[in-house]
Amino acid sequence: MSQSKPVTKTALPLPSLDTLLARTLETSTHLLSASSVESFKSATSALFTEGSPNSILGHIPPIFEEVDRLSKVNPDGNWMNTYFERLLLSTRHPIANTIRISVLVEYERTWGELFRAIACWGRYHVWAEDGDSRKEQYGGGIAWQVGRYWASHRVAEEKVDGMEWVQKDDVLTNGGNAVVWYKGLAWEVEVIGKDGEVLGSEEIQKQIDGIYSAYETLGDEQKDQFQLAAASWRLGRKEWWVLKNELLKDESNKVSLQKLYGSLFSVSIDEYTPEMDTWSTAQRVNDIRQGAHSPNRFADPLLAVILYKGSKNIGFTFDHAPADCGSLLEFTKAILNITPQISTYPVSTSRSQPSTPSLLSFSAPQTRVTIPPVYTEVIPRDVQTFTIPSTSSIIHSHRLYDPLILLALHHTLHISRTDPSATTTPIFQPVYLRNTIAGRTDPFCPISRSGTAFLEKVLSPTATEQDEDEAFPLLETYLKDRRKFINDRIDVKAPNMIRSAFLQPLLNRLSNDSTLPEETRNHVNTYLTNLNILSGAIREGQATGRTAVQITGFNLIGTSIEGVGRVIVGQSNIFLDDQMVVFYVVRDGGLEVLVQATGVLKEGLAEVVEMYRETVERLVGVFERFVGWRERRGRDEVEALPRGG
Repeated sequence: MSQSKPVTKTALPLPSLDTLLARTLETSTHLLSASSVESFKSATSALFTEGSPNSILGHIPPIFEEVDRLSKVNPDGNWMNTYFERLLLSTRHPIANTIRISVLVEYERTWGELFRAIACWGRYHVWAEDGDSRKEQYGGGIAWQVGRYWASHRVAEEKVDGMEWVQKDDVLTNGGNAVVWYKGLAWEVEVIGKDGEVLGSEEIQKQIDGIYSAYETLGDEQKDQFQLAAASWRLGRKEWWVLKNELLKDESNKVSLQKLYGSLFSVSIDEYTPEMDTWSTAQRVNDIRQGAHSPNRFADPLLAVILYKGSKNIGFTFDHAPADCGSLLEFTKAILNITPQISTYPVSTSRSQPSTPSLLSFSAPQTRVTIPPVYTEVIPRDVQTFTIPSTSSIIHSHRLYDPLILLALHHTLHISRTDPSATTTPIFQPVYLRNTIAGRTDPFCPISRSGTAFLEKVLSPTATEQDEDEAFPLLETYLKDRRKFINDRIDVKAPNMIRSAFLQPLLNRLSNDSTLPEETRNHVNTYLTNLNILSGAIREGQATGRTAVQITGFNLIGTSIEGVGRVIVGQSNIFLDDQMVVFYVVRDGGLEVLVQATGVLKEGLAEVVEMYRETVERLVGVFERFVGWRERRGRDEVEALPRGG
């Protein structure tokens, strides 16, 4: 095993405070009332102007000193990747609660072919030599992120977890296994032979099938051994760290754990029950992440494959720490593309006899431990989905689905509020940083007054096509604003992460600093009040540096492969007590939208989602006519797309 080695492309430069302040003010003009904007401007001037009696600029250098320190931790100077990793590795909850992202897939091939496709991806692409075009064949600009899920594990620690990767040379010399969890027990399945090549799919399938027959031959004592996977999945990270240290005191446990953490990927085989036939899409994808009753979910692999015995539905679930949400889809696309090509990859010939699955045994620790009977959400959530059965080729070809879905969400949140005249709810969307793509993502707020004015005109109950024609210049302006918002984010001069991770906590401290003059603290509180709204606070007086409503989406048109499989929908992480996260995919056969919410945003979610679906359907026709309106004016533009998560 090896300790985490940051993999980056371009150093992320220190951002500009002046640019950050200017862009924050600019965003405020789209979301705050005119009087609030003026008070925000006054507070900004008072606090951040050199020589002002209320200036807090003397407190700002430590922010950038911390960013500079994070840059030096990473040899390529990429402070944002280091920050994200540490933030996500510090969660002490059961990890399915906050940092798991998942995707639901319909897969039509055998599981042996699936295992071989994953192994070929890791062996011949992720582990390709530097300069080999195969290394970045799948994943595009974020192939470095996608590859971090291969042969990798989270390592439980008391306060901040670590990450480890299996050594390539060890596997190519000694072979490599996947670990398959079935009925709470761990079985090693060989996928890479001692000649360093991937086993054939039929041989892998024989091993998978062999698990079922081998299980039936076990005695009661072996079947009832310590449920290690369930313990790791249902306990908080500190409790799991304590338990794991207890387990390591037993020499046989130590050997089994070494094999477990030396595996290339982890697989859970759950039983498919008749009840699941009645499950909604939301229930299916949420079970991939949650696995509430499953004894087969091991928490520490950064990538886990979820299978249901007797079902074509499979899932992939990812730890968010090493990579962003786009990696989830890029990995899935890679496996779907590699599956029909697996015969073109080398096949291991290192064995004269077929391999057989090997059981890993774990003894209970001497100190008694109580494993919760089921996984329980720390932050209860509601998950809903809706489908628009067909997609518009016109909207797709002009990349207009992203602004359409976002504007529909904005309108839905507005009309579903108890006080529609209240401050606009900000919606944030992550976007990859141009030329510093290893810097993860930075959220931007893609709403403008022109966008809201457009919605008021075209979604009025009495709106006519003439009203739409008159509103189309507003939509054109909104799209122009949106392009600017995206460009402002990806130029990396002022990542919003500085504001939410460093500036906002500093201001929270200064607001309670009795050594500051009262006038200065008043300006700080005014600035904070408005900044909290821009950052997504949805309760009065709520202080937060994080967004309450976020949307992430991906275009998957052309990724469904007949006879192989297709992506159905994905699910991003959620981590706040009051939060809504939307995840959509535009795919062959339709548009699938998943909405999940916690706290006050969970209340009445089914009704909100139905309003959202109706709004999307209405806007599809409007946007199709907008493209025609553009073309009649000699314009045929393709919109920029943010991507991230």
